[in-house]
This record gives sequence, C-alpha cells and structure tokens, in this order.
Amino acid sequence: MEQLRQFAAAGQHSERAISLRGNGHVRSRAFSQLRLANILATQGEIDHACAITANAIGSTAQLSSHRVSELLHSLYAKLLPHMAATGVDDAVGALSCALTARVPAYLLIDAEP
Repeated sequence: MEQLRQFAAAGQHSERAISLRGNGHVRSRAFSQLRLANILATQGEIDHACAITANAIGSTAQLSSHRVSELLHSLYAKLLPHMAATGVDDAVGALSCALTARVPAYLLIDAEP
C-alpha cells in the first residue's frame, strides 16, 4: 500500500500489525512501528511520527535487522528537513544514535588497518 502511495490504508495496516504483535515479538512490532512512523512522516504527521519513533527505538536497541536499519535510515531522512519543529531534534538524535550503533560488522572489519 505504501509503494502504491495509498498512505491512509498503509497506515491502517501498520496500526493493525502493531496491535496484533505482543511484547514477545519485538522485531515484528518494532518493524511495524517504524513502518508506521515512515508513513506518518510522508503524510506530514511529524509529531505523531516522532512519538512512534521514540517508542520503536526503545524496543530496537538490540536488533540488528537489515530491514529495521533501512527503516531507521528512511525515517531519519524524512524527519531531518523538519528539525525546526518541536520534538523532531530529539527523534533525529535518537535515530542517529540508533544508526551509529548498527554499523555493520563488515564495515568495521574493513576499517581495520
């Protein structure tokens, strides 16, 4: 739905996915939350996207999923132009820290002298 630019429907599906995920499905829940935050940011609902981002980042600290990292990068890029809005700087800062913590191991190995 998101790729078809049907953002309202995509948001509804993401919200449903979040509600169906219990606390035991951390990766799935975080993925759905980040997907919803991306959709909301695309729709211009920056405050709501930031609130969901804060919640999602707290539950993804130990996740190294490539898909989660892609969503973090995408959300960072979508929120960055809105830094002047209240609360966005906190969300962008948290995203930056989360992305830094997820540097792929192969990049670290390649960086060795």
